[in-house]
Amino acid sequence: MPTNFSIILDMGVAANIVLSKRTLFALPTEIRSRLNAVFFALFLVGGALGSALGAWMFATHGWSATLWLDMAFPGIVLLLQALEYFVPVRQPPPRGPGHEHATVNRLPGKR
Repeated sequence: MPTNFSIILDMGVAANIVLSKRTLFALPTEIRSRLNAVFFALFLVGGALGSALGAWMFATHGWSATLWLDMAFPGIVLLLQALEYFVPVRQPPPRGPGHEHATVNRLPGKR
């Protein structure tokens, strides 16, 4: 049974990499290679830190705490994604021709 779960987990990791690469290849050519390098460096560092944290948590607090920690990280990411989706982002005021009043601060009575 654990083998089945590890296969499903591996499929999820592979799907994550494929979708991330798809997003990277949709970007302009000038920045694609640098972002690809940063993505894979952070991916590997995150995997190493996750393995170290999981091993430490299991050794010090047991399986239950490790499970709760492993469920907390995706939960936090899901919450941040929901906040990004539902909380409106403040747009900067428009600039350019016809919008001079939005960028000029004048004192009352002054020209």
